[in-house]
Amino acid sequence: MRNMMVKICGVTTEDDAKMVGRFPIHAVGFVFYPASKRFVCPEMAKTFVQIIRDESEGKISCVGVFVDETGERMREIIRYADLDAVQLHGNESVEAVRTLRREGNKVIRRVHPENLVTAEKQYAEFLDAKHNEFWFSSRFNLRRMPADVGARKNLEWNSDECEKPRSFSGQKTQKWPDFTFLTEISGGKMPGGEGVSWEWEVLECLPEVRVPVILAGGVTPENVLKVKNMKNVMGVDVSSGVESGPGRKSEEKIKLLLERLYG
Repeated sequence: MRNMMVKICGVTTEDDAKMVGRFPIHAVGFVFYPASKRFVCPEMAKTFVQIIRDESEGKISCVGVFVDETGERMREIIRYADLDAVQLHGNESVEAVRTLRREGNKVIRRVHPENLVTAEKQYAEFLDAKHNEFWFSSRFNLRRMPADVGARKNLEWNSDECEKPRSFSGQKTQKWPDFTFLTEISGGKMPGGEGVSWEWEVLECLPEVRVPVILAGGVTPENVLKVKNMKNVMGVDVSSGVESGPGRKSEEKIKLLLERLYG
């Protein structure tokens, strides 16, 4: 069975940065959207990045989360905070993604389908075969889902694409992929999943693409095993599902989530 990647998003304090940096996860996200309850300024993020790198010996990737920010401002923050990847969480264009990738940035692109039809449309928008210079494969497999949930076929992922975290396998955690789809539930008032869980039957029928897909929106230690067995999902992005309060991460909940994924 392939192994799942884990990203913890919305770290807001130095104590939480130290704590998550000691866990065998793949990435940590910092939110640069002022309206978010988990907003941090670039100065805070720079401190958190250094803490996490020290605690993890550089094995955890640090991600900046932006919502409809200008390219110039994103570049300033990327350089200042020394981020490893960029998560575009608003209505950024295909060209914005291409520009960031051409500049050498790893990109996580949020898609927020309301149903299978919009999921297919949003994936296809960013998998334009005419501009595939930075996708994992020049060929992608995007097929219309049948009406019958049970009629779908799963894409076979290469198990080498993601290693187990270091403390579970004894190997160094793999760096975050060059390009990733973050597929998230829609409907909240704010950008982000807001802890609203998926309708799992719909999730089972998400379009299958030859680009890594991570799932966000209502993922918790209690339901993460449902995600683990889905072949069209290679990881999870968790925020409120491992918190004791808005922006405050729970060590016990993160530990439980990882034990259920890798135990």
